[in-house]
Amino acid sequence: MQFLFRLIHGSHLTDPKARYYVEKLLPYPGKRINLLIMKKSTDLFKALAHQTRLEILCLLLEGEVCVCKIMAILDLPQSTASRHLAILKNAGLVEDRRDGTWVHYSLARCHNTLADQLLGILENHLPYTGEGARNRQKLLDALQKKNCA
Repeated sequence: MQFLFRLIHGSHLTDPKARYYVEKLLPYPGKRINLLIMKKSTDLFKALAHQTRLEILCLLLEGEVCVCKIMAILDLPQSTASRHLAILKNAGLVEDRRDGTWVHYSLARCHNTLADQLLGILENHLPYTGEGARNRQKLLDALQKKNCA
């Protein structure tokens, strides 16, 4: 059972809804696996179904970015940026690293084939949209400063 958890959710089962499904379906192993895979896929597509989250992913294609730069470039309040980044993190698309008071985000090293394929598609498409190109240039300018606000 632990192998299944690691396979679907990385190192551990963090989503309370997914944990509920696992506990509810313990007597039915075939259904349990299919529902967990479907739940993870649904969470992944929900995370990609918002313009702001796509813009954040576009910035993260350049590498690790501090949350302060994400907020400044996309003109987001801290609470909104944190909420969108949490959704992306829960979907397994981004990972974070704390550095003092700031948190730096980067694209996750996915162990999920679907997430890898979707990130590949986004990497080939997002930077070339008008908004993606503008935000990328803003990020490159901000990275020259190297200081967090």
